[in-house]
Amino acid sequence: MEKFTRITKMILTSFILLLVLTGSALAQETIKGRITDSETGKPIEGVDVRFVGSKEEVSSEADGSFTIERIGDTYTLVFSHPDYDQQRINSRGIEGDLIVELITNVRLNQYGQKVTRKVLSAESREGFIAFQSADRNFKFWFDNRIYLDGASYFDNYDKNITPDENLALGQLDVPSQFLKLRRMRFAIKARVGDNWYGEIDFDFDGMLVDIKDVYIRRFFGTPGNPWGQIRIGQFRMPQGMQQTTTSRYLKLMERASLKEFNPNRRLGIGWASWNLKYMFALGLHTEETRNALDYKEGDPDPNYYKGELQGATPMLGLSTRAAYYFFNDPGKLLSLSAGYSRRTPGLYKYPDNRIKYDPKDETYVSELEFTVVKVGGVKTANNINVDLAASYGPLRITGEYHYNLLAMKDVAGSVNFSGFYVQSAFLLTGESHPWNHREGEFTQVRANKKSGAWEIVARYSYINLNDFEHGVRGGQKGQYTAGLNYYVSRNVKFMLNYSFVDHDHYSDGAGDFADYVQVPGTGFDYSFVTWRCEIDF
Repeated sequence: MEKFTRITKMILTSFILLLVLTGSALAQETIKGRITDSETGKPIEGVDVRFVGSKEEVSSEADGSFTIERIGDTYTLVFSHPDYDQQRINSRGIEGDLIVELITNVRLNQYGQKVTRKVLSAESREGFIAFQSADRNFKFWFDNRIYLDGASYFDNYDKNITPDENLALGQLDVPSQFLKLRRMRFAIKARVGDNWYGEIDFDFDGMLVDIKDVYIRRFFGTPGNPWGQIRIGQFRMPQGMQQTTTSRYLKLMERASLKEFNPNRRLGIGWASWNLKYMFALGLHTEETRNALDYKEGDPDPNYYKGELQGATPMLGLSTRAAYYFFNDPGKLLSLSAGYSRRTPGLYKYPDNRIKYDPKDETYVSELEFTVVKVGGVKTANNINVDLAASYGPLRITGEYHYNLLAMKDVAGSVNFSGFYVQSAFLLTGESHPWNHREGEFTQVRANKKSGAWEIVARYSYINLNDFEHGVRGGQKGQYTAGLNYYVSRNVKFMLNYSFVDHDHYSDGAGDFADYVQVPGTGFDYSFVTWRCEIDF
């Protein structure tokens, strides 16, 4: 019996071993083939060939041929080469040699040179079109906007009498306009690499094109969460909260008049750093880029200074802003900031070292300017400001004060001007006011409901361009403005403003409009209603 058992075990063992050997032979198969370029038909050398799930691989020869053993139960071959898209092919049931055509991923520039490439995916991010690579190291997007404005001015002009008779009575006609293209902005912004950024921004006003922001920026810190930056090019120099806030985040249609004291956009270099408690920015600048149509006959061009005025130098300036956030939580903010700017008059338009301030009456539908001052012989223009921002839920309060000093070349002391504004906003639909701690500015409102958000706004602004001690009388004005905003979405907004302007009798336009209108020297006061249809995309 024991002998029979041993024989049985030997037979079973032999049978199992035979099954294993047979299975291995059935699972092993030799695959041959040839790999070529799908466009040129030429053989490709150095293509890595392997089966899915296997670490064993072979490389194609100079004639594109390859031979690989299939071991196991997989039939899917993977073909990889740095210059071609990876391809997978199921080899099951293929008779004879396998013919593989790979599609090149090589791209050439306009000079025929090989360049690296990244595949971009397109998507809409809250209405803004963006393209981004899978690793997020490359991204570019559009930032466009259209503002269509209109205005009805309630002046004191009497069309039943002559212009001279109106002038004698201190009456002036401010023409109303139902619709005007206030702004058509086209901007392309791009991130190239971990922390490099570039921007090109054009503004179309009627048939004229103006360059706005155009600069290179380098971020510092973790990609997506930087703590600082350096910029070179043309951009808004840091000073004043409303001046550095982009126009699509403004609560009223136009900025308060004291913006005239700020350096605004200039060509230069700037540094900024920030965290959740503070921000600091510093800019060094020269002239701004200007359209050739901005120059009158005989004016020097600061962009191509060639010594038209012997002994003159282009504008040089410095601008700073520092802010501290006492509270910086969602729906709650208290920020206090201060700034200083200093610049020389430069060459632009006025070669006699002249500084000109000519704020509009916070409306651009009418181009009339009443409070205007021109001061020649200026050595430097200096501006000091403080601003306060606070928000709690749907309530927001902001304000700024500016003190402007013109240091003179040949006159003792300085010519001094000043201005301020106080503004409040309340969201009737309960939203809060988002805050951007990097730039020190409020950003766009996010509606809580699909029906949108409603907001009421009020502001009082004041600017004084009189310095009686030095015989300067540019005028002063106080302006009251109320506004109603409807945020249809993140991209569409409708604005309605009412404003009353109170000029003193020195606000006569300084002769800027003498060719076609005479401004009464009695202090022209008037009111107006303006409206805006805005889309950002």
